[in-house]
Amino acid sequence: MTVSAAHIFAIAPTAKRYYVDQIVTYWPMFAAQYGIRSKDTPYVLAQCAAETGAFNRLEESLYYTTIARIRAVWPSRFKSDAAAAPYIRQPEKLANHVYGGRYGNSGPNDGWLFRGSGLKQTTFRANYQAVAVATGAPVVDRPDMLRAFPLALESAMVYWRDKGLSKIVDAGGDIVAKLTKAIQGGTGGLADRRTFTARALKAFGTPVAEAAPLPETALLRHGARGDRVTALQARLKSLGYVEIGNVDGIFGDATERALKQFQTRYGLIADGVAGPNTFKALEIAAPTDYHEPRPVKQSGMEKFFAWLVGLFNPR
Repeated sequence: MTVSAAHIFAIAPTAKRYYVDQIVTYWPMFAAQYGIRSKDTPYVLAQCAAETGAFNRLEESLYYTTIARIRAVWPSRFKSDAAAAPYIRQPEKLANHVYGGRYGNSGPNDGWLFRGSGLKQTTFRANYQAVAVATGAPVVDRPDMLRAFPLALESAMVYWRDKGLSKIVDAGGDIVAKLTKAIQGGTGGLADRRTFTARALKAFGTPVAEAAPLPETALLRHGARGDRVTALQARLKSLGYVEIGNVDGIFGDATERALKQFQTRYGLIADGVAGPNTFKALEIAAPTDYHEPRPVKQSGMEKFFAWLVGLFNPR
């Protein structure tokens, strides 16, 4: 199955553009290599979205500022407030405590070195070793490799294949809950995983152009896409901002430049983000308010003098 940027943004509209581009680039090769089928694809991406904060981080955040949160995440590890207190704002110390001494972690700093990383948030030395065996990459000696592409994606596919997660998809029933339990050992964040999965199934079950509608109240900024971006581009172009180029529903550099020009002309904050004030101004703007500068016609004599000046003042 082809995975496009539109598919991923439909699942996670706030995803980092660089991550999206890397996933799209490497998906075909790794999917073929590790047996990720078309029917698996929405579930793989949805679980990865949940693990990475909607495709916004490639390593586990272990920086906690409250005792309550630490105990909520690791209830079996911290039976009292006093037990959790020493680990507030101590990510390395916390990682070594909660991950140390199991699944291959034997060194004093293994919990931190082999913390959750990549799109699947691969954790523990044993699972890093499995990635090393599958890929040939020295990730045990260099754990940071999993916190960057392409191994951030490849490691997730290695895990999916090695754990036989396609069987869960084939079995049906409550696939999301079963996958979550198999991946996480529990049902943490199950509501978010259901949301991401619903979006993924919708995205891959509808035309790409319809896969990522933005809510009417959402801001439009660089990286946005969909029908509302198309309408914004068409409106700017009708007002004379023809340098915007194609009306393609993708909010890129040209759209941002044109929007900033419009905002400047109407006394708005020229931040290239379309919000309520910008939309209101777009509604009342007259089509003749802005036009692309046209070259000024010169008479024959003016052209002669311009040539003469250039002859004696070469640049």
